[in-house]
Amino acid sequence: MRTLHLVPVIHSPQEMGEAAEKLNQARHTLRGNAENDRHGKVVAAFWHKIHQWAKDLKGEQVCIYQDSLVDEGELGQKVVDDLAAKGSPNFLLVQMLLSQGARLRKTESLALLQKEHALTMDFFRKTTPFAKLAYAIYARIKRAPLLRQRDRFIAQQINATLKPEEVGVLFIGALHEMTPYLEVDIKVIPFTPLKTVRRYLKTVRRPGNEAELQALIRELTG
Repeated sequence: MRTLHLVPVIHSPQEMGEAAEKLNQARHTLRGNAENDRHGKVVAAFWHKIHQWAKDLKGEQVCIYQDSLVDEGELGQKVVDDLAAKGSPNFLLVQMLLSQGARLRKTESLALLQKEHALTMDFFRKTTPFAKLAYAIYARIKRAPLLRQRDRFIAQQINATLKPEEVGVLFIGALHEMTPYLEVDIKVIPFTPLKTVRRYLKTVRRPGNEAELQALIRELTG
């Protein structure tokens, strides 16, 4: 039986590349400064909790799979170091685990990531509210099967490379669902259920759900 720890990722601006500034502007417009500040504190507390958990991995033969990582070896290490230097809590943690002897594995397909990135950037190039709305509907339709293709690719990478003596750790965005594609001898241990992070991210975008939001914040950070 092989073991895979599944750690949901709440992405930080440092990981979003050229889309980060535009996404931050959209979030400030939708939520306002106070809500954005609270969200930032929740994300920081969530990652602190993950960092504390990761301390127990020391001494294990850890194999790291990372959302959006298309390289391993020296190229993969450079990506990790660059994003850690920018302050990404996700990649700071990966960097720490690598310094303790963990191995980094290629996780994603560059071609699939490029297609998804193009959908995001094309949305921000639209100049009118109607054009943005129409393209958002189109992109949502296109993104769903693309996400499933990414899930299958990620699972295939894990199936092929995770060894019985290793402890796998997959850092993955909350919209993913790759577990159905994993081989039956891989035991998945979620740090926090992906659906909990999905519910939080959905609820934080909508006003008027304070009680539900507070319950989700306690679940994520407590």
